[in-house]
Amino acid sequence: MAADPWVLIVGGGLLQTFLIERARALGLRSICTDANPRCPGRELADAWYLLDTYDVAGHRALVHTLRAQGMSLKGVCTAGSDTAPGAPKSGAVI
Repeated sequence: MAADPWVLIVGGGLLQTFLIERARALGLRSICTDANPRCPGRELADAWYLLDTYDVAGHRALVHTLRAQGMSLKGVCTAGSDTAPGAPKSGAVI
C-alpha cells in the first residue's frame, strides 16, 4: 500500500470530491484532510486526517510523516477551496 502512488488533497468538502474521484481514475490513492470530521471527502478518500486548511505546519508535518513511513506521495493539491494553506483568514485585509 505504501508503494502505491498517493496524492494529498487539502480539503474534503463537496468541491474537492471531484479531485478524489479523479485521482482514483488516474490510478492514484488519495489522502484527504479537513477540519470537519463529517466532510464528504472522508468517505471517498483512501485515508483521512483531521487538519484545518489553514494549518500549514500540520500539513507539512503530515507530508514528512507519510514520506518517513515510505509512502510514495506524488503531490499535494486542492481545488474549489475558499482558502489555501497559508492564505489569510476570512475578513483579513490584504
